[in-house]
Amino acid sequence: MLRSVSTMFIARAKSTIPIVQLPAFQIPFFRCLASYPKKFTISYNHNRGDSVLLGSTIGQVVNQAADQVGDKLAFVFRHQNIRRTFFQLNKESDQLAASFLELGLRPGERLALWSTNCYEWILTQVAAAKAGLILVNINTAYQPDELQYCLNK
Repeated sequence: MLRSVSTMFIARAKSTIPIVQLPAFQIPFFRCLASYPKKFTISYNHNRGDSVLLGSTIGQVVNQAADQVGDKLAFVFRHQNIRRTFFQLNKESDQLAASFLELGLRPGERLALWSTNCYEWILTQVAAAKAGLILVNINTAYQPDELQYCLNK
């Protein structure tokens, strides 16, 4: 049973891994993802209106931002004393995405995230998108029974 709300956790199936224990693999992300067959299609639904949806994924937008304005500040988390540029966010999210794949997570699988607002939350969201994972955000206010229900569902 999880008792700590000060640490961010990821969950796969019925096992829980504190994010601080994730290995920092040095394998390039594109090499890890290239070994998986493409079985996903892009869906696009556009309702009436003037605004057109972007035809890009979260990972593609972060990659483009790193290429175009990599040295610009992407995020500031004052309570953690963390400042990251788009280049840093892109590099760290690629490393974490590769780590997810090396841990055995496969594109299309769900990744549960139980965390307060912090840089690691943003990093995990971008990395999960780049790895093709479905991020399931778990409410930090859940009681143990509610959390257990979500993880077992």
